[in-house]
Amino acid sequence: MIQKIKKINRFVFITNIKPTGANVREICQAGRNRWKIGNQGYNSQKNGYSPGYKFSLNSFSSYRNYYQCLQIAHMINSFVEHRSDFVQLLQQHSKQTVKNLWKKLMET
Repeated sequence: MIQKIKKINRFVFITNIKPTGANVREICQAGRNRWKIGNQGYNSQKNGYSPGYKFSLNSFSSYRNYYQCLQIAHMINSFVEHRSDFVQLLQQHSKQTVKNLWKKLMET
């Protein structure tokens, strides 16, 4: 007979809120949400912006500066994509992807 072994995961969240029986679930959920937001941002930068290692072979500071510029570009991009007029424009052109719409905006 094969016995299933239950895997226990341990997560640690750093907070200035004192955990109690009443708020521990809320703190854990907030920590999970924060982790999810961080992963989504990193994944969209990695897959959408293709940072690669353009400058890392020459110097670490060059790569750090390049990546900080990439993060700023991603932040501006995110702000624009969540503006109501941009969302309306995207809805009007329902067959357009965000990437294609950005290309058209850049052409104008």
